[in-house]
Amino acid sequence: MLKQIAFIVIFLFSLVSCFENFEKIPDKYIGDEHLLKQIKPDSTIEYWQIDYLSGFTPEKIFSDGNQNLSTQIPLHDNLNPEGIFKGYQPLDYNYRILYIENNKWHIVQNKDELKEFIGKIENEYEAFLIARIHDYAIDSDSKGNGFEQTQYGYKLKVMIYSICPETKQSIIVTVDTNGNLSKLKDSGYYLKSKDCITY
Repeated sequence: MLKQIAFIVIFLFSLVSCFENFEKIPDKYIGDEHLLKQIKPDSTIEYWQIDYLSGFTPEKIFSDGNQNLSTQIPLHDNLNPEGIFKGYQPLDYNYRILYIENNKWHIVQNKDELKEFIGKIENEYEAFLIARIHDYAIDSDSKGNGFEQTQYGYKLKVMIYSICPETKQSIIVTVDTNGNLSKLKDSGYYLKSKDCITY
């Protein structure tokens, strides 16, 4: 009896999997910078910009809205050197977001603040950013890159990436419209190497 129930469960899960219709995001949007640019902020935000920080020098790489404050961007005493999505190649770098709401400057410089800034999930790129906040990565390979819009948000194919030895593990997660992520399925490794990636 238990074997019959297990068979039925496996069969039904396989049947559901056959009807999954994942679509890849283009390779040009896989990087964090390009995902960040696709955020649709709340309508109360009058202006926002993304800064790229390498060392201690910020460089504005994107802006949207009306910068109507006459004051300069404020210097913050509590700047987080880690920023958003810290990277190491070719040099240490990260991102931050500055925005104006209620005629006042605000700063986004960690993952919790980024999730709050994103707010309601309005597109697949914001859903992938939620996955990135939870340390999942996105691949150019369809085993680690895919999205399907659902009644409650998005179902995503992402990956867990390790550099030593280099491995890629396919994971399916769900992100609801409130930005809550749940792990749905571990699809196993699709890359296993004995090599280590060094920078």
